[in-house]
Amino acid sequence: MGKIIMGIQIILFSILILFSIRVFFLDLFRITSRSMEPSIIPGDKILVNKIKYGIRFINPVTLIKSKRNEYTRLRSWGSVKKEDIVVFYWPKYNELTDSDRTIYGDCIVKRCVALPGDTVKIDIPIAKQNNTYNEPRDTLMFPQSKYSKRLLFPYDSTLNWTICNYGPLYVPKKGGHIKLNKENITKYKDILKYENPEILFFDNYILINRKKDTEYTFKNNYYFMIGDNIYHSIDSRYWGFVPEGNIIGKVILILYSTDQVNKGIHKLRWERLFNHL
Repeated sequence: MGKIIMGIQIILFSILILFSIRVFFLDLFRITSRSMEPSIIPGDKILVNKIKYGIRFINPVTLIKSKRNEYTRLRSWGSVKKEDIVVFYWPKYNELTDSDRTIYGDCIVKRCVALPGDTVKIDIPIAKQNNTYNEPRDTLMFPQSKYSKRLLFPYDSTLNWTICNYGPLYVPKKGGHIKLNKENITKYKDILKYENPEILFFDNYILINRKKDTEYTFKNNYYFMIGDNIYHSIDSRYWGFVPEGNIIGKVILILYSTDQVNKGIHKLRWERLFNHL
């Protein structure tokens, strides 16, 4: 009986260790989208370093007081850098309501192109096939949503921005200031609402707890993420800035990759085995 109990304890301890590793340190994700081609392709199994940017855990104070899931992060030895390939929860700004105050959508992978305090400006040639623009394939991830209509963030048609001619757009930084004119309220409305759930909007000012403000100081850092397959990626150009709390970790390598067409030994893409990113 003693050996059985010891065996059960060893199994439970092993499960706990594996669970802790996946929650706090390393995790595996399978890629199904083509938005990061050619760097990452469907069928790749990627390894993600979750402590590179600091271990995340749900903030109990925010959860109890506001009934809102919000992650806090322990101090890390690294930070997100430009060109990092990052796994994160896409931000559900349009679903931040009184009944569902969560900013965490599905896990996706993109490349960081702008850091907090940077200004985004995209100016690249437009790719055409048969003189028609191809719908981004990631649209399949967001059925019956505004993304399928190709509306670009910040959803202001007067800007005339396109996926290839986009910006300039300031990426909010913790402690950064903006003046609250009509243009800036349009651009940063999602973030203002995210950081201040009880906010009221007007043309040139906001009300927070009945206090009128014509300037605003951001409370969090944000990032701008884009897929390498730039013509076929639903990313920050469509849904805006990624809050720091949404970031899960850095992609460090492709562990292995499988081809869904071939079978047997030919199913494994040997050339992608243990590819560092």
